[in-house]
Amino acid sequence: MTKRLDREYPVDISAPIHDAFGVRLRRVHEYRTLGDIHRTLVAAFEGQRGGKCAVAMAFFRLRRALGRRRGLTPSLELETLAPRKASSLLKMLARQTGLTMPETHGDAVQNTGAILLIVSTLAGIGLLTSGPAIYLWIVLALFALGGAIASLGGTRFYEGTRTLGRLAGRVAAINFGMLVKQGACAGPDQLWAALVEIAGMYTDIPRDQLRPETPLATFRRDAGY
Repeated sequence: MTKRLDREYPVDISAPIHDAFGVRLRRVHEYRTLGDIHRTLVAAFEGQRGGKCAVAMAFFRLRRALGRRRGLTPSLELETLAPRKASSLLKMLARQTGLTMPETHGDAVQNTGAILLIVSTLAGIGLLTSGPAIYLWIVLALFALGGAIASLGGTRFYEGTRTLGRLAGRVAAINFGMLVKQGACAGPDQLWAALVEIAGMYTDIPRDQLRPETPLATFRRDAGY
């Protein structure tokens, strides 16, 4: 999707915010900046007295789930644990930790196969109503080829989750509400860090340049991660 969300974006951002923090944004059309959302989150978590670091909680759970491997430090490149099998590794970590994991993306081989599947499917739909039978067989062959190519491809981590430490930060953000219930600190600084991590999935603006005054109109679905 390449459509910019602009004024409609606050409606869409309410879903990931609710998933991560367990906070439902009311009258979302009135939200204009990241600071507006942050103030709502601070008010929602007022009185929470947890003293643990959410990122540390996520990191140690991830490390425990990975077993007794050597070198499980924050700088560990996750591709070394699961070359071209990022989604399989994250599914295992989700089962072991009970935490929601971030998305992955297909490599060039898998994406090529997926394109062939889509094109052949659309062509096949058109040929079902009219067209020579030979064309339908060609489309079926392309569909089979696309499936075979896609199966040879793999999945990879997005740049923002390529190391164990960065994955822990992302996991802590998208599971923030749950971790707070388990003792994580939910002060203004911690809420801002988690919000920036989530917002960074929808913008090309570097996370360290996001500010409370950053307008929501700069966010879109085909950016970030």
